[in-house]
Amino acid sequence: MALSPEEQQQLDEIKGWWKKNGPSIMLGAGLAVAVVGGYKGWDFWQENQAQTAATLYRHHGEFLEQGQRVEAGETLARLQNDYSSTFYAVMASLISARQHLEAGERDDAVAALQWAKDHAKDPAFTSMAALRLARLHIAAVEWEQGLALLDNTEIDAAFAGVAHEIRGDLYRLAGRVDEARHEYALALENGQEHDYLKLKISDLGEEESLQEESPREEASAGAESGLAN
Repeated sequence: MALSPEEQQQLDEIKGWWKKNGPSIMLGAGLAVAVVGGYKGWDFWQENQAQTAATLYRHHGEFLEQGQRVEAGETLARLQNDYSSTFYAVMASLISARQHLEAGERDDAVAALQWAKDHAKDPAFTSMAALRLARLHIAAVEWEQGLALLDNTEIDAAFAGVAHEIRGDLYRLAGRVDEARHEYALALENGQEHDYLKLKISDLGEEESLQEESPREEASAGAESGLAN
């Protein structure tokens, strides 16, 4: 069917416009498809990473339960090296730290906890690793390192009570009684209401009382000596 002169003119205009603009439109469409495909590819890659890491995490736990520590260590290394961005690598590191402590391997426990602290994306796990490290510093009488660690870690609100109690333990270790008492009081305010904490607070009070009574006892002894003379 022949086109009318007006229709032929419109068709020619459309052809000319497409010749001029078609390549850029196709390029844009191709980029859009590539971007969408890229996002889908990234999602698939992340999902695959998570699934593989979950499998390795399960194997790591099984190896530990069966006492296969060499295999567990190799699995942990693979998680840390190849799947460091996953939750499973952090969890495996925390569990490994506990196993090392039970075996008396403090340095290995510290290394595992430090790795977990440095790589955790969730503030809760960062806090958990930092607080466990701080406890190791207490056990090693390293109060300066413990306080520096907590000063440079943003502790999640859910762990505020535990953090204050550990700070109190560090200050007490350093002989800074007033600061220890203050931290213990904050720990109580943040839900750490257990008998052992109350005992630690009581011990600080008794120490202070003994210090205050000493000058009185010396003065009393001096007075009695003066009377005797």
